[in-house]
Amino acid sequence: MALIVAAGALAAWQHTLGGTVAPHGLEPFQGEQMIWVGPGIGPVGVGGDIAASDILVVGDSRVGHGFHLSIANRFGLGRFGTIWGGGTETAFALLPLMDMPPRAVVVCLSPLGLIGPQNDKFKTLLREPHPGYDATASPRAVREWAAREVQVLTAEGLSEAEAGAAIDWWVKRQRLARHRWLAEQRWFDTVALDKTWSYELDRWRALRLQTIEPTAWQQAWFKRPNFNVSSAVYRQATNASKAEVQRAAAKSIVGRLGELKARGWKIACVRLPVEPVLRKIEDESGTGALLASIPAMTALPYLDLGSWDGATLDGSHLAWPGADRATRAILRWLRDDLGWRH
Repeated sequence: MALIVAAGALAAWQHTLGGTVAPHGLEPFQGEQMIWVGPGIGPVGVGGDIAASDILVVGDSRVGHGFHLSIANRFGLGRFGTIWGGGTETAFALLPLMDMPPRAVVVCLSPLGLIGPQNDKFKTLLREPHPGYDATASPRAVREWAAREVQVLTAEGLSEAEAGAAIDWWVKRQRLARHRWLAEQRWFDTVALDKTWSYELDRWRALRLQTIEPTAWQQAWFKRPNFNVSSAVYRQATNASKAEVQRAAAKSIVGRLGELKARGWKIACVRLPVEPVLRKIEDESGTGALLASIPAMTALPYLDLGSWDGATLDGSHLAWPGADRATRAILRWLRDDLGWRH
């Protein structure tokens, strides 16, 4: 009887939480590292050990959300790493590869990867290397930098709230990266081991039981995805006024891919899935066709995962189940269709 009651309670719980967003759904689960690319470009995030990776996955923030290293590294294709940044232009995200020995790379194409950051004032934070991206920087150095940068941003015209939010993002990322860096200095990293097991449990719960952690209930309980929240950003990114910028960016990506190919890199291009409302914006604006022309002009294999209804958090960034599905689809394509082997 107790088992029947428990099963009924679990079924009712799952029904109640249907469509809610588990708070732990994003990777890299141990915090991202950052590497500086250049002035005006800034840093990009790194997942995994990119120096030891056999295959790199490069793109904007959708890569960080939508490609799960924990799955990829178990697929028999070798070790994976990711290079990505929020709103980062794809051509810029490819720059770190220029100084690496040739291997394989999966380039994830997106409209935002054609135009980059849309807020010029925030580019002030990208003018030079700073403690906010340096995992080895001390907490004191980060605090002092944050205080100075708030003044710089407000002088550029941002409100104190906007400036504070921008700086707070960097401070939180630096703390995550520093925590990971400190753990790597230990002879035996028990913290990373604990995090790995905790992550595996959270992932299993999110995919199988759809549970939500009580400590995060204010942000996540009964919170449903908003598939339209990115529509305004996508309309702005695909607006006809951006056509010239988009074409120039596509040309730059084509040139960079051609250079990597000539150096011996094995390359494939992918479009990660979005909600139908965003895919419609991409296709009707002609941006989708422009993205598809990039692998066509470089004679590279191309996988378009199209639109997936209900797979994202905000229309664009994949939630945990959608990311699992997309990661496996990409890996099967690389292994079974392209014949990539370790």
